[in-house]
Amino acid sequence: ETPNGTLLLSTRFRELKSQNEPLAKRILDLTMNSRNAIGLRMLRRYLPESSRQPTLGTVIKPEFLLSLKGDAKAGEKLFWNTQTMQCARCHKIGEKGGDIGPALHDVARRLKPKEIVESLLEPSRTIDKKYLTWSVVTDEGEVLSGLILERTDAAVTITDVQGKVHRIPTKNIETLQPQKVSLMPDQLLRDLTATQAADLLAYLFRLK
Repeated sequence: ETPNGTLLLSTRFRELKSQNEPLAKRILDLTMNSRNAIGLRMLRRYLPESSRQPTLGTVIKPEFLLSLKGDAKAGEKLFWNTQTMQCARCHKIGEKGGDIGPALHDVARRLKPKEIVESLLEPSRTIDKKYLTWSVVTDEGEVLSGLILERTDAAVTITDVQGKVHRIPTKNIETLQPQKVSLMPDQLLRDLTATQAADLLAYLFRLK
């Protein structure tokens, strides 16, 4: 369930498989049932041919995603799995999650299904001014990007995509410019299977 653990398994799996076939099979079964995108990608070559679900890749049509039927409970688990997805690091639902992006507890009330899909595929298409990304270059050449938390005559305080807060004195700021690119990364669904994407969307579509 962790990137480091999965990486270790993937590098040692051939050796493990030759030493303990039942254990190797159990690991593959757990990987498939956990819907772990990282694990599925790293161990994919060891999966039975019939079980190798292809990931979505970089070219994804909204119509295809909207045609899928998913499991909302599995999608909820995927949303909160920060080892597989980054959703919970930036978005809050109820009392859980981060504050970098907008809260999603009522996303299905505010946005139509097609708009939710488009926000995942093209996060920079429409950016709320409240969540506009700013780029700061200091007089020492340091470059920081994030959301502005506070701006005074004395300093600018921003939070980056990792949630780390930076306070930069105004006197040390060389440039401060808004960006047209969202902090939310592109290709967010690239490494998911169609099943995982369907599950995630089913969960988001019910948040009203």
